[in-house]
Amino acid sequence: DYTGLTALDRLAAIGARGTGALSYVPEMKDETDHHHDLDWFVKQAENVQNDLDVAELDALQAAQGGLAGARPKLMIGMTQTRDKYHLDFGQDLPPGYERWLVKAKSKDDHPEIGAEEHAYALMARKAGLAVAETMVIATEKGHRLFATKRFDRTVNGRLHMHTASGLVYASHREPALSYEQLLKLTRALTRNEPDVEAMFRRMVFNVLSHNRDDHAKNHAFLMDGKGSWRIAPSYDLTFSSGPGGEHSATIAGEGKQPGFSHLMRVAAEANISKADAANCIDEVHSAIAMWPKWADMAGLSRKRTQEISKYINDDRNAPKASLANGPSPN
Repeated sequence: DYTGLTALDRLAAIGARGTGALSYVPEMKDETDHHHDLDWFVKQAENVQNDLDVAELDALQAAQGGLAGARPKLMIGMTQTRDKYHLDFGQDLPPGYERWLVKAKSKDDHPEIGAEEHAYALMARKAGLAVAETMVIATEKGHRLFATKRFDRTVNGRLHMHTASGLVYASHREPALSYEQLLKLTRALTRNEPDVEAMFRRMVFNVLSHNRDDHAKNHAFLMDGKGSWRIAPSYDLTFSSGPGGEHSATIAGEGKQPGFSHLMRVAAEANISKADAANCIDEVHSAIAMWPKWADMAGLSRKRTQEISKYINDDRNAPKASLANGPSPN
């Protein structure tokens, strides 16, 4: 009966499997069958989303490590050669294995969401964003799942992780933070100007790439062993129209049609120079202009590539770099 779970029950279920460095004891006894593969994961995720009672909820919950979100997620251990993997239930991994996160599609996702998110990751790296290693894993039954290496796990151990949502108690289920607030939060927490500039670049990328699912839980920070916080790599980057067709995080008060002037207003408020802001917009736009290349590298169909191109490479929709000489934010 999952309706009777208390907060302590939920923490016990997460145990040592969750994100970040925190673990919880006593840990709920693990009696799940670990002999599953990614096709099992896809099937169970579909069963849950279709409200079918045949879903193996205990095993699925254990393998998710307490992660939530619109898309079902799974923890795996994968070899450094990327040719073998097994499900990660929080156990010690064999030598040569690394911890990764795999996503299945939700009921509302495009069928090619796995390749699409990988293409966005390739594009984001070219745009200058820090993004963890990503790939598409093909299962035996033909599913193509997005996978990303976990950035809260290192060879030296676990890293503390906190989302903007958790830091300022902002809801991720509705628009609750602006990019101006995210930049202020980044500066206050990290005290590092390159991190502030990185958050600005992430905003520019999300605007130009039509990623409007930029709510407070999709921005995170990591703490190292010395207690210093830094901005975490970007994640959950993909094509999204957002709630009501708007960005979850507004840009100078605009969520539906943010343009160059809005980006520059945010830069001015964050004390980022006009020249640096315009150069950032140039670099991000140049990477997004190469969208067909990233889509092809990720194995995205030509049809889906062209559908997204209409939004991100249409002069009417993109506040691109040529506007760097445009109107003043004042």
